[in-house]
Amino acid sequence: MDSQFWKKQPTKASKTAPRRVLDVEEFDNYDHWTRDCRVRSEAWFAIESWARETGFHMVAYKSKKRLYQKGMAPDSFVTFLEVRHEEGRVVLKSWIEVSSKMRWLSLFHLPKELKIEPTGFWGVRIRRRACRVINDLLVRLKQPEIAHSQYFHWGDLELTTLGLIGLLPLPMLLFILGLVGKIDIAAGLSNNLLSLFGERLILICGVGISFVLIHHWVVIKHLRKEWANLVSFSVSAILFITLNIFLFTRTSREMLDQKLVHYCVSNFSEVKCQNQYSALSASERTAFAKKLEVLQKSLALKRE
Repeated sequence: MDSQFWKKQPTKASKTAPRRVLDVEEFDNYDHWTRDCRVRSEAWFAIESWARETGFHMVAYKSKKRLYQKGMAPDSFVTFLEVRHEEGRVVLKSWIEVSSKMRWLSLFHLPKELKIEPTGFWGVRIRRRACRVINDLLVRLKQPEIAHSQYFHWGDLELTTLGLIGLLPLPMLLFILGLVGKIDIAAGLSNNLLSLFGERLILICGVGISFVLIHHWVVIKHLRKEWANLVSFSVSAILFITLNIFLFTRTSREMLDQKLVHYCVSNFSEVKCQNQYSALSASERTAFAKKLEVLQKSLALKRE
């Protein structure tokens, strides 16, 4: 262990620095998250047990101070936790070092060190992950969790869930753009077309939300297998896209049928009827002719 770690660190402490108060969470002069709290008994056993369970390794120590590190890959993120324990107090300091590779990949939006903050955008997933791990230690020390870390944040979601949430709106958008232009404004027709369009859109939204919920609460929360997450993501995406294609084709055909009946039968308009009829294929024209015969027979029976 490097017992000289702290001797190598420069100091920014000044005489004007605010006096530390017990049980206060703040950021020090290096923007390192800090928690100064009281403990009723020796806490090293709980701290060491927590470190073993969460994958932290002690990399330096000095008297009543120890430094723990999680993450050994130099080309990624490394989380540090400094613990000072003396006279019924525990002082925790934590920060995340960012490798040059990750900074290049983020176009240098990521700083050299990330603050342990549960909100924001850049690096929020790794910061939220660090908050959850530190919260586990705070609970063992009978201390409150990191401020605002208990609230929901999109950074807590698994990557496949985020991918699914980002993917599902695309087929829905194509469904809307493809059909909204086929709605004609005409008395007795517009309401029927909008009603059909709305019903199918609500169905698609409901199915999409159901896929996301099942993927997140069943597959991720209970199975907890990487392969299961990927399989669930792939199957959900394929099924949802297939459903969109099927409903788009069916809704488009039903809209055309309604417009044909409206313009060619109930509210005859030669030009619009001809335009709609010319859009049909040979087989569709035959099918529509049969429907028209059945409709004519039905009207004749009603007149009699």
